[in-house]
Amino acid sequence: MGHRLTREDVVDAAVRAAVSGGLSSLSFRTVAAEAGTSDRMVVYYLPDKATLLTAVLTHVGERLRGVLAASLPEDAGRGLRPHDVLRASRPVFTDPANGPVLRLFLEAVGLGAARVAPFDVVVPQLLAGWVAWLEPHMGPTAAPGSAAATVATVDGLLIVSALLGEDAGRAAWDAVLDGATTRR
Repeated sequence: MGHRLTREDVVDAAVRAAVSGGLSSLSFRTVAAEAGTSDRMVVYYLPDKATLLTAVLTHVGERLRGVLAASLPEDAGRGLRPHDVLRASRPVFTDPANGPVLRLFLEAVGLGAARVAPFDVVVPQLLAGWVAWLEPHMGPTAAPGSAAATVATVDGLLIVSALLGEDAGRAAWDAVLDGATTRR
């Protein structure tokens, strides 16, 4: 009798398949091939494309959030300013090891913005989750919208790096961190 895959095994295979081929080519067949199982086993755990994409993006987001949380400074009481969050998160978002995951995120955002189903539903939930996760780190005195503005700034910096190259991305991060636009 062979090893029975768990949902976690199938999601891990889906993440590997997405990293290697992109989200737009992710299918039950590609996940099954990556997991060494049948399409039916994948569908057993992830019954539709929206569930599959949500599982992949949630897994990737949780992994990235864990790395990001470890990089944020502890600032009990007053919370973090947007500038503090950006300065602390720069190494995470510019680390080449995180590049494949960040490319998946940008692909998902692009497809969501283009209103391609199911990305048009999954991605807004993903972004709302990031904002909700960041808000408590910014503290009770943060201006309304500070967490959303910080997420938007990071997303813009990721787009610049992805489309204009690492040098342009580094220059953009430098300009944001040295400029006054992100300080409260």
